[in-house]
Amino acid sequence: MTIYGIGGVSGTGKTHFRTSCEGFRDVRVLDIADVYEESLAQGHPDMHWRTALQVFQGRVRGWLEEDRSSDIVLEAFFRPDGAQRQAIEAIARGFGVDVIWGWAWAPRADCLSRVSNERGGHDSSERRQKRLSFIKTAESSFFRERPEESLASLATRAPTRQT
Repeated sequence: MTIYGIGGVSGTGKTHFRTSCEGFRDVRVLDIADVYEESLAQGHPDMHWRTALQVFQGRVRGWLEEDRSSDIVLEAFFRPDGAQRQAIEAIARGFGVDVIWGWAWAPRADCLSRVSNERGGHDSSERRQKRLSFIKTAESSFFRERPEESLASLATRAPTRQT
């Protein structure tokens, strides 16, 4: 069993990559944006990112407790060497599960355009503004390729379907 972590700034194409990669089509998926969307649907439009992260990590832990035979794909920012990654790696270690990271990237202007033009879905207007603000101020290294975590490499390591 493996956890595949797809990281990157909002608007870099994490979901597009996952949905276009055949190996990830039948894998359990948890996107931190879904945590926000559920919070919004329950009438809590201003969930703090730390709370969302705790819910996200709790779900990963719960899935591993239920079933350690099925792979999982996670989508979130997953800052390189950041707390999100460390938390997921610690959870995985506790269950004896491997984690493989992939980094989605795009130019800052593309990310701003994509997030600005999104329709519906995961965001309250306040959260969308926070995402746009983050994109505008994030360090430039987040908008560059990380060859050691290329999505092409991650795709080659995706699960293969058994026929």
